[in-house]
Amino acid sequence: MKRYFCLLLMLVFALTAVPALAEDTADNSVSSGSVTSDISGESDYSGPDKTGGESPAPAIKYVLLIITGDDVNIRSRPSTSGSLLRKSNIGDHFIAEADIVKDSGGMEWRQIVAATSVVGEVSALTAYVSAAYSRVSELPASLSSKIPASSPRAAQTAAPARQPSGAAEQPAFSNAELKLMSTFLSNFTEVGLINFDASDVTNENDPADMIRFGILHNYINNYSNRIALCKEKGCKWGLLVIDGKHVKESVNKYFGYDLKKLPSVTESTPPYYYDGNLYHFAGVEGETIYYARVDKAARNASGQIVMTGELYNSEDEKDKRGKFEAVAKPYRYSGRNTWAIVSMRTEY
Repeated sequence: MKRYFCLLLMLVFALTAVPALAEDTADNSVSSGSVTSDISGESDYSGPDKTGGESPAPAIKYVLLIITGDDVNIRSRPSTSGSLLRKSNIGDHFIAEADIVKDSGGMEWRQIVAATSVVGEVSALTAYVSAAYSRVSELPASLSSKIPASSPRAAQTAAPARQPSGAAEQPAFSNAELKLMSTFLSNFTEVGLINFDASDVTNENDPADMIRFGILHNYINNYSNRIALCKEKGCKWGLLVIDGKHVKESVNKYFGYDLKKLPSVTESTPPYYYDGNLYHFAGVEGETIYYARVDKAARNASGQIVMTGELYNSEDEKDKRGKFEAVAKPYRYSGRNTWAIVSMRTEY
């Protein structure tokens, strides 16, 4: 009898446990907040996405960097060997990243991204200067437009510049810079160079235009201290002379070309004869001089400056010669930042 009673109890227990087991296997999940994770590995999440990509990199902070010494090396990488780009002098200003870069020896460098002026500009993210020969201050808002947008890091991390509604777009170069460009180009147009490539002018196999520029530039701009009267009998090649070194200096300054050997160009009109020390030539009078007025300028992909504007009569600004486009590159001459001409094209 007891055996039958025990069997009965076991049967009742089994019948009551089956529904609970079935219910347990039918919903094998755990709820936690708004997330429901089941055995398939899928989930329903009604909150913010926390599985997204990487957090955005912090924006780069820029500072105004001022050189505090003379003949300070600007280098292509943070290293003291084999990386010299150019020299800089006390007072030169650049835009740099605020963060210090250290080389393997612990020396501190600052990474330059732009110059504060088109003169002496350096390519974005390719120049470094020792922190020991520079100091920094807050970057003025007026210079923020000079931070190169083409910089890969700047494009990824820097917030886009925003202007108030209705505000005019800030020009790439100031009026003062455009005026300097106008003066620079007028050194070529006043001697009649308005359609040329610098590589052609500085061709030593055909040096007439190069020598003519070097002489006439000084004749127009430095007559009182560089031009003298010929002292030879008869003065076969003209009544005036100029020391050959001044011709060489002018070619170097404006074309960025180092003329190794000064030639005579006696077959040109007019002729320029070099006696080994002086150039002999005749003065030029009565020719109309045209100046350049730069209206716009922009940097191209190579870091050169592309300038556009018009030519006008130096004695009558209403007399226009035509519109031009000129290209120049940043250049260091005699310890100063300037430009060297690349080309010029004029349409009448």
